[in-house]
Amino acid sequence: LSLTLRSEDLRDYYSEFIDKDYMNWLMNEAGDLLVYRDSDFMDEKVIEKTSLYNKWMRPLDLKYTMCANIAFEDTVYGSVVLIRGKENRDFSDREVEILKIIAEHIATRMHDLYPSGIVYRRDTGEDVYGLTKREEEIAELLGRPLNTADIAEKLCISENTLNRHIANIYRKTSVHSRLELIGVLKNLDKGK
Repeated sequence: LSLTLRSEDLRDYYSEFIDKDYMNWLMNEAGDLLVYRDSDFMDEKVIEKTSLYNKWMRPLDLKYTMCANIAFEDTVYGSVVLIRGKENRDFSDREVEILKIIAEHIATRMHDLYPSGIVYRRDTGEDVYGLTKREEEIAELLGRPLNTADIAEKLCISENTLNRHIANIYRKTSVHSRLELIGVLKNLDKGK
């Protein structure tokens, strides 16, 4: 992340802008390791017209973004996002390659620690958020590169029923998005 980004700025991103992030769909859909600069996919002029840029990045003097989707064998463990101010230049090809090497190591280590995906319960078996067994199952699937139709089909439930479960999970964990949920549940794992 940017060295100048404050925790309040990050909270603003997760509460107001994550759903407006033009690259968020790519991070959620990519099941394999993926490292990219936003400029690899979008022209700078197009980026500058987005609400994410104008309402969040520009006021913070941020301009260039490079991301790594940390994934191994269709299990997404999270992401690494680096942001630079507008006074700097975009990330170089060499920097992309360096992040790719780092991301590969992180993904391999995450797979070694959690071969079946992220574990959401503490060793005590206590469910910190009061999730039902079904909600725990859905939360685990939300951490994978599956869309809601795939999850509903896998669980043999309707998408409406799935969406009610997701709304309950978000309410119980005090999050507003899938990416936020993954972050909260990963932090829970760190408490072991």
